[in-house]
Amino acid sequence: MNNVIAQTNNLTQLHHHASESGLAKCRTLSDVIDEVNNARKGKWDSTLNASELIVDQSLCLPDGIRLTDNAVRSLARLTDVPSTVASWCIERGYESHVAAYVGDRLREIAREDQRTSRPPTRYFARFGCAESGETQCRALFTGQYGVLDNHDALSLATRAFESAELSDVVARRTFHNGDDLSVSLLIPDYAVTLPDSDYGVGIEIGNSEVDGPFTVSGFIYRAMCGNGMLLGLREGAEYSRRHVGRIDFDEVLVGVKLAVHDALSLGRESIKTHAEAWNVRIRNPKRLIAHLGKRSRLSREQTSAWMNGYEATIKEPRSPEGTLGAVLNGLTFAAKSVAPWERRAMETEAGRLIAPSIGLALVDLERRWADLEERAREIKSEEVERIAAL
Repeated sequence: MNNVIAQTNNLTQLHHHASESGLAKCRTLSDVIDEVNNARKGKWDSTLNASELIVDQSLCLPDGIRLTDNAVRSLARLTDVPSTVASWCIERGYESHVAAYVGDRLREIAREDQRTSRPPTRYFARFGCAESGETQCRALFTGQYGVLDNHDALSLATRAFESAELSDVVARRTFHNGDDLSVSLLIPDYAVTLPDSDYGVGIEIGNSEVDGPFTVSGFIYRAMCGNGMLLGLREGAEYSRRHVGRIDFDEVLVGVKLAVHDALSLGRESIKTHAEAWNVRIRNPKRLIAHLGKRSRLSREQTSAWMNGYEATIKEPRSPEGTLGAVLNGLTFAAKSVAPWERRAMETEAGRLIAPSIGLALVDLERRWADLEERAREIKSEEVERIAAL
């Protein structure tokens, strides 16, 4: 623990901010790497034909292996059943209906393969052991699935750093359940101190072995409140690779290195703009939030959480109310209380909102957001109150 605290103290120049924001709870990178590598045990892959995927009424494969909820959804997609329909049926105890439909479709595929004398259609199946020791099917894909597992994703991302940078990197936030991975890495050399708070710049790594792409994005971190904002919104500042086709790791590494370099540079510029945002006055913050939430297609619940995040922000030291800084910080504050993948979406949206303002002088920043606030006048006060009351 002393080693972790020693690393995280290098991250900021004001030590009291570390205790306020929980930076001392950061993990060493080697600790995260060990955890992800250990999770490889008990996992394996196989290819199955359509007949071998026909499940019984309990949604188990012919050999008795149970499908996880994610595997059921992926099997539904492979057999043209909307995954939302499959989830709805399972939640209400209609597993037998799902089993019957996907079974009919798989038999149809097997018959078609036989009729045309073509090789059987093959599917890529991912297996693993639950904490209970039970063998489970984690996910199912077409034969075009491209393997890039969590330990590979973490290795590729860390190889993109210079060795000097990597020696002091710490993991600010980690989510890893064996299938999905999300890690925020902070780089001490990019930390800055501004009047409202200390700020850090880092890289967010995301990957899923069962659903979703491999992504690398830059982010900025405000130590005062522990909020983060993802920044992958400029050409080259984000890398994303879907799990499709043959994946060339050397090619992926080139893309990741470019993204890391550009994202770290963009992070410094974003911090400057975020600092200026505390000087931009907003007349009606909650109405602006309602407008931005609608424009960004956030749910009403997410927009309400954003408003609550704004209220929480202005209670913090050096976080004045009625400012653009408090509005933006409200969204990232709200993102801290939701599931990892929803959090990522909300923090990305915060980055998307600030992106057009990066590099603007204060007068231009004020003009841009005055225009947005003028458009927000179309939102009626009653609507703002309804959203805030959710």
